[in-house]
Order: sequence, then structure tokens, then C-alpha cells
Amino acid sequence: MDGLQICSYEECREQHTIGWIENDLDCVTLVRKSERGQKDKQGYGFRAIWENSMNMGIDRKQIFRVVWILLLLFLCMAGFDKKEAEITMQAADIAEKSLFSDREIPVDFPFPESDSYSLSLVQKKRSGGEYELRLYDGDGGILQRISCGALIEPIQFSYDYVYRGVMPALEIFSSDCSTGLLFKWNGERFSENGVVIPRYEENRGLAMLTVEDEKQYQVKKIYELNELRNCVEEVREWKLEKSTGFLTIWDCLEDKKLFEGIVVPDEEGNPANSKYYDMLLWDDLYVLWDYEGETAVPTWIGGAGAEGRMYESREALLTAFGFWDSVPMYQYYDRYSNLKLELYMEESTRSFCGIVYLYFFNSDKKKCVELYGFTVNDIQQEEWEEGTFFSLESLDGTSGADNVEAYQEIKEYTQGGRPDSFKSQGLIEHGCEEDGRPENVLITLVELDFVYRDDGTLYYRDYAHNSFVFGTTLCTLESYYDEYGRASYETGYVTHGKLEYYYIYEDEGAQPVYCLELDYNGGYVIPGLIRYKS
Repeated sequence: MDGLQICSYEECREQHTIGWIENDLDCVTLVRKSERGQKDKQGYGFRAIWENSMNMGIDRKQIFRVVWILLLLFLCMAGFDKKEAEITMQAADIAEKSLFSDREIPVDFPFPESDSYSLSLVQKKRSGGEYELRLYDGDGGILQRISCGALIEPIQFSYDYVYRGVMPALEIFSSDCSTGLLFKWNGERFSENGVVIPRYEENRGLAMLTVEDEKQYQVKKIYELNELRNCVEEVREWKLEKSTGFLTIWDCLEDKKLFEGIVVPDEEGNPANSKYYDMLLWDDLYVLWDYEGETAVPTWIGGAGAEGRMYESREALLTAFGFWDSVPMYQYYDRYSNLKLELYMEESTRSFCGIVYLYFFNSDKKKCVELYGFTVNDIQQEEWEEGTFFSLESLDGTSGADNVEAYQEIKEYTQGGRPDSFKSQGLIEHGCEEDGRPENVLITLVELDFVYRDDGTLYYRDYAHNSFVFGTTLCTLESYYDEYGRASYETGYVTHGKLEYYYIYEDEGAQPVYCLELDYNGGYVIPGLIRYKS
């Protein structure tokens, strides 16, 4: 039976002798019966002519008109009748729609508002095959069109939380492309301008990690979203020379080396103490934001009638309390070698004055600093408790087992027999959201993770407890240890801000002499000082 058929490229290549350009689009084939009942097929390679003409820079519609006219002339010369010519015109119409119609690719919409929206990536044939993102409402109406430029299929879509405030985002990556586009979702619309981001292997919060594993070097780079500048910035780099094990970790914002030295490799050439070096790479990343440096120093005056005051500068504060040009009794530096705390003491009165420094980088990658002052007149006396930093209980000294059923502990130890990680958990009765009936839910009570240096000394401890069981104060606590394995600095969560603890030693003594607590509260740093009994 005479008629019009659509065949794929593979079918067309087998059935026709015309030279074809490989693609996944259709070939229009005209079918007619011969007198002997056999089918004669004539294929017309619209796409082949289209692609060749496009490479010559000819306008699309002109190309199609030329192809259509040539096809009609060919049919007339071949003796095709009027009916066949009409069929050919139908073929031309189908080919034109194939060439000029948009093609939509449905995209998952995993955000909380998924019931109200749908999303598609559309290949726009009439604009050079570029793509645009289309957001639809529940009725199919177009709410937003966002140009994505030229992409190469297959296209990968992913979703991560890389913005401040835990805002979700859609990521689009072309096939075999080292970069992609990031679009922030604000609950109603996507950002109009996509951010070019690297094709990363891992993300932690705002940071994205890329890895280049070559024969001679392993290079890792951490990029961070600079939201106010709508771009990403390289903030840290890891370079490991595989033949020697020489590792360098570099902070790009501070322009400083965080580590440099030989590491012991495992069988695959990576650092054997991966937990430690991974932390050196990821820990304490700056967040780029709209920060401004301050010269004025808000200061908390301790003692009777405690109050907050403002001093115009560090010099004015130290002068007011008689410590200008004095030598501090204690200083603490962060991992970037920035002065973080300086503490002065008046020997005769045992009164203290201190300044804490907070460092930031703004969206222009300019370093900013804020200062907070404090004075201390009252010192508490307490006993130092040995071994508390290796305790596998909550900070209040209990396990929480009495609050749950089916209590269990999961412990892991290092080869040297020291705790590596710990988790305690159990079942607690909780009301079901759907029908309100109580059901047993598995919860984590206490979780601990330990990081050790290559020489076996403790470097870091990460602590977390269930705030429902133990309360919100210090439900997370990060502890850092010096080269002797002694606690030196801690920072933890409190609902109104954060708490910091500085442990002060005399020379190489195993027990601290003082512990300075700083409570960030209401725009001031409120101190508390403990002296441990010897």
C-alpha cells in the first residue's frame, strides 16, 4: 500500500544508498508498490542535507526551502504522480516539524514544593539547539524560562544544599564537561542567572571538592560558592606527589601553607592516616559573605555591676585597664597563625583583661577582623578531672540508657587500642504524624569521633549528643589538642550563640592551670575563668 513511513537512521542506512550523516533523528521514506507487488522505497535524507548545509553557514529556513524544491524537482523527473507529490509534501511538513519543534526533557523536582510545580529542560531548535529551563505551575502554565546555553547530551541533573541558610539548588552538567550550571531555588522561583560550578566529587555544606588523579600527582581542590558575586572561588588545594609522598595543603584565601611534609602512604598511594589529612584539608573553611571589618571593640566588664562598654580601638581598651605596652600572659593562634586570643593579668590583683579576634573574608576576598574585649575579676577554683576527653559518655557523665529501650553501643578502636569512633543508640516512643499512635523510633544518644596525628597524639574530637535527651547546651562540641595531646581549644553550640574554651598550661605540664570560657551572647563576649587546683 502506498503511503508515508518514518524510519530510523539505522533502518534507512540498510534500505537506501544515499550517504547519511549518523544521528538519532528520523529519515522520511516514501513507499510505493510496483506492478509486481513489490515495494519500492525511496529515502530522503533531510537531516543529512540539513547538517551539511548548516556547516556552510546557510540560514535554516533557506536550507529547508532549497531541500523541499530539490525534492519536488527530483520527483517530477522520476515520474511521480500527483498523489505521490502530495505525500512528499506531507513528508516535507513532518521533516520541518522535526527540524524546528522544541524538545522537552522532564526534570525531577525534589524540592518541598514539588506538588505545585514541574520542571523541564527544553532544547530550542529555532535558536541553534540551545537549551532553556522551564518552570511550570500545577496547571502547566509557564512561570519561568531560564537560558542554559548549549549543552551536550546525556545531561546529568543533581540536587545539593550549597547555599547559606540551607537553600536547595538544581545542578545541570553536560556530558563529559568539567563544569555545570547551578540554579538556586528560593521556594517559588529559580535564580535567573546560573552559576558556573566545577563537576565535583563531593560537597560538604558550601564547599565542593574536585579530584584529579594523575600518574605523578593527586590534586584536590575545594571550591566555595561566592553567592554575592554569583561565582565559585577556589579556597583550598591539596597536592600529593605520589612517588615521594610529599603533600602540600594550601589555603588560597589566606595564601598560606597549612601542611607540608612527607606522609606515609597506603597500598593505593593515599595517606594511610586519611582521617587526619582529610581533616586538614576540609576543616575551618572561611565562608565568603558581605563582611566588614570593625575597629571599635565591644567589651564586657566583669565583676559587680557587670556591663557592656564600647572602646574605639584595641589601644583604647588596653590603655583604659593599664595593659597597653604590657606583655600578655597567654596568646592563642589559629591554624592560619592568626592571633585569636590575647590575655593579660595584673599580678597584684589577679584581675584579667582579654581580647578575642574573629576573622572573615568578604565576597571580594578581602580579610576582615572583629575584636571583642572582656575583663575578669572573679576566678573559680575547681579540680581537674583526668581522662575526660576519652570518655564515651555524655558531657554530664551519663549514657542516657535509662531514657531508651534496647540500648546499644557501637565502638571502634585504632590499631593502638585508642577509641576511634563511638555511637550509642536506642528506641524511644514517639507519636506518629499520621494517626498520632505512638511508635518506637531509633535515636542516637551520643556520638564521638576521634582524629589522631601520625605520631599517635590526639588531634581532634568531635562530640554530639541528642538535644531532646540531654538538652541543647553543648549538643555539639569540637575539641582541639596540641602537639602533646593536651586539650587546647574547644567550641560548642548554645542556643544564643556559641561557647569557647581555652586551656592554659605552664610550660609542658600535663594539667592546665586555667580554663577560660567565652560566651558569645548579645553582641558581647562574656567570660568565665577557672583555676584548677594543683
